[in-house]
Amino acid sequence: MKENLYDTKYRFFGPMILSMENWLNRMASIGNRLVNTGMMSWDFEPCARGKYEYRVEYIGQLDLDKSTDYQQYFLDKGYNVLLKPLNLGVSMGKAQLRTDDEGEVMVATKKNVLNKEIIIIEKLADGTPFDVPTNNADRTKYLRPLFGTWCVLSVLMSGLAVLKYAMNGIDVALPHIVLAVFCLAGTGLFYSNMHSLKKLDR
Repeated sequence: MKENLYDTKYRFFGPMILSMENWLNRMASIGNRLVNTGMMSWDFEPCARGKYEYRVEYIGQLDLDKSTDYQQYFLDKGYNVLLKPLNLGVSMGKAQLRTDDEGEVMVATKKNVLNKEIIIIEKLADGTPFDVPTNNADRTKYLRPLFGTWCVLSVLMSGLAVLKYAMNGIDVALPHIVLAVFCLAGTGLFYSNMHSLKKLDR
């Protein structure tokens, strides 16, 4: 059996692109280079400490052609790019709801960037800044509709948990309470990421 030469970590960030970016840069600072990603898995290979640095962006608002062009933009500059799904791959058939450039709801399919909504950009840490066509205000703009979705889910799950508790007691309501807490925690982390992105542009 072929030996796995990679150090595999398991993390789920969902749409928390700043948390993901900070974690990848911390991993690079201790000598780990990202070589592959899965739904929750991250494969690293050893490298010199601080040799690479990372930028993470949400590109779920782009169609397939624009996404390809965006990736090529970075490849032409000598950067490396990896794509990652936004979530755990849960969808209805082969379609998911996404937001477009204007924040309007769209249906993502294989013609869009289904399961390739996150782009991870890698460059050598040579003291030069990332040459990217977007800023942190743009990243916040694209994430705002997703944050709204998490807020709605939190309200719905919390209301359902309260209703189940009132009607059936704690035993029946417990799974709904756990789900509500998960949604509320995710919403809080999402807000923290967006707030931090805004502060970085000040």
